[in-house]
Amino acid sequence: MKERDQMRLGPEIEPGRGAAIRRSDKGVSFGTFVEMKEGQSIPEGAELVHVGAEDDDGWRDVTSIYKSGPAQVATPAYRDGWSRIFGKQKVGSA
Repeated sequence: MKERDQMRLGPEIEPGRGAAIRRSDKGVSFGTFVEMKEGQSIPEGAELVHVGAEDDDGWRDVTSIYKSGPAQVATPAYRDGWSRIFGKQKVGSA
């Protein structure tokens, strides 16, 4: 069964920013929402979601698009390339 993820938008705190309640099979969380504009950067630790139309009870379906986090410097491909080029280094003893 697919996890149900919904959000209820609360009062606007300032233009384009407001309070929100999010509920899913994992529990209930409270936070803020910000309306994103094309080209705007996503703050670290934030999640970009698509919020659907409001149902009769005031809840909206939520689809996660992107969850930001720290930059990944070493990808699996990078590590594989490093190993192929340098291999395991052995240090000799004198």
